[in-house]
Amino acid sequence: MAGISDYNRYKDLDLDFIPHPVSGDVVQKVGADAVKRSVRNLIYMRIHEKPFQPHIHSTVRNLLFEPATPLITIQLKKSISEVLTRNEPRIKLIEVGVQGHEESYKITIRYGIKNQPKVETVLLNLKRLR
Repeated sequence: MAGISDYNRYKDLDLDFIPHPVSGDVVQKVGADAVKRSVRNLIYMRIHEKPFQPHIHSTVRNLLFEPATPLITIQLKKSISEVLTRNEPRIKLIEVGVQGHEESYKITIRYGIKNQPKVETVLLNLKRLR
C-alpha cells in the first residue's frame, strides 16, 4: 500500500528557517506542505543553481525582465508547466494559470499529489524586474 505511507514520507526543510520552539532545530515541511515547497522552489530555480544538475531550472525569472505582453504570459505558463512535469514526479499537474498586469503576474498552479484525492493550489505573485 503505497498511498498514505509514501505521502507522509515527503519531507523538506522550511526555507524560512523558523526554529522549532522546543528543540531549536529547523522545522521540516511534511506531506502536502513539502510538495508545495518543492513546486515553488522549482519555479524560482535558475540554471546552475542546483549543483551538478543544470537541467533542473526554470526560465521564469528571465521572463520577468521582458515587457508584459500576451506572448510573455504564454511563455511563463509553458515554462512553469515544463519545469513541474519534468522535475516533480510526485504531482499530476492539472492547470497553470497566468494573469499579466502592468507590473506583476498572478500565477495559479493546481495539481494533485499522486495517490491523494485532494487538489492542491499554489498562488504566486511575481513582480516584473526592470
